[in-house]
Amino acid sequence: MKAFWRALVLASLLGGTAHAEGAGEPELGTEQLFEAGVEAIRNGATEDAIDDFELLADRGVRHPDLSFNRAVAYVKRARSARAKPGDLGRAAAALSETLMLRPGDELADEALTLVRSEIARKHARVRDPAFVVRPSIARSVVALLSETAWSWTAVAGSLLLTAALIARTLLTRPAARLGAALTLCAGAAMMLIGCGMMLGARHFRMHSEPAIVVVDEAPLLGRTGAPIAGARKADATLPEGALVYVLETAGSLDRVQWGEADGWVLASQLRVLREP
Repeated sequence: MKAFWRALVLASLLGGTAHAEGAGEPELGTEQLFEAGVEAIRNGATEDAIDDFELLADRGVRHPDLSFNRAVAYVKRARSARAKPGDLGRAAAALSETLMLRPGDELADEALTLVRSEIARKHARVRDPAFVVRPSIARSVVALLSETAWSWTAVAGSLLLTAALIARTLLTRPAARLGAALTLCAGAAMMLIGCGMMLGARHFRMHSEPAIVVVDEAPLLGRTGAPIAGARKADATLPEGALVYVLETAGSLDRVQWGEADGWVLASQLRVLREP
């Protein structure tokens, strides 16, 4: 427990200094508001810091430093007497957003792991410490490479297939023709797999958005908003900080995928992570 808060104090100090540089100014007043939020964190005025950073987010300002410092503010409030339900979930969402905007940020990645571990400790659940249910098999396989990488895989397979066809036509030696045939099969497989995975990645990107649960618990509901009949609470409740994928929206409800589970939750219980 002490290690958790010591690490988060370190993160907050870095967030108030090193992460305070480089925030862009897409519109008038953005830089001043950002600096006011950082100063509020330093002074322990977490409510003011949260208000400043959330106002910037509402204006459409997107920057990893903004997201990181918003997470720090929520963590500081979570450990104070003014803690509110879902503070750690909102911190997890902000850190996930930081990593989306700045992949490879080791500090944000470590802080996210600590926050999720603290959520697990707080709720004392017998589950994965990070409260992360693995994505569906299809989504996991597609996520092995980026959409661009799958595209290049398909291109490489196509070029290999073309070269093998030409070689098979020109070569006369049996061993060489056999080699060309094997290369042809490999190229065809690469092209088909690359194309299929690219289309899968594009489908997930176009038709779903990642989101984080920002309340203590978010029950999975039916399309009408009623609880799912006969479902066990452990299987029909999304924990704070859980990563889900929003598939569609209907009024105040979002249809989400959580691992292999599929259901509806109140949109207000999620924070959607917008792709950069």
